[in-house]
Amino acid sequence: TIWIIDETRYLSVAWEMLDKNSFLVPLLNGEPYHHKPPFIFWLVHLNWSLFGVNETTVRFIPMLFGFGTLALAYRLYLALWKEDLQGAQNTLLILAGTLIFTFYNSLFMFDIILTFWVFLGVLGIVQAIQKQTPLSFGLISLSFGFGILTKGPVILVHLLPLLILASYWNAQKIDKRVYLKFF
Repeated sequence: TIWIIDETRYLSVAWEMLDKNSFLVPLLNGEPYHHKPPFIFWLVHLNWSLFGVNETTVRFIPMLFGFGTLALAYRLYLALWKEDLQGAQNTLLILAGTLIFTFYNSLFMFDIILTFWVFLGVLGIVQAIQKQTPLSFGLISLSFGFGILTKGPVILVHLLPLLILASYWNAQKIDKRVYLKFF
């Protein structure tokens, strides 16, 4: 069952983009739909090209990002507390067991996909503070880019404070040049 208002609107936008061959600009009732960026609609089109137009497989899009978020939560825990495998496993159980996480995993909405990009960005920031490898800065870049394509600049609200205040939450002294690398 499609939930009224949000899910119906988003699927309508995806359908109209497909119908009008407008893959760069989301459309709703023939007008550009500037309220949301196009990433989720692109995922729907990919899904429909692989499995045909249906509601069931569209539900797998947020679920896949939910599973990815669980994997990132596990990896993030281990990046912060290296030897505590039991704590990392408990993190998975706690996150997967929360009602809101489970509920949003089944909805065709932007929130769980944005959560994935936020977790990826946090992992990249933590790794950049610890090691300053090109991969960690690549993760940060991917999270900002795809976060903006998923739900707009709201990703900045989640990740910029963590970046700016890294010297306060990190136990070790941070080389100030890392901020230039972040930029």
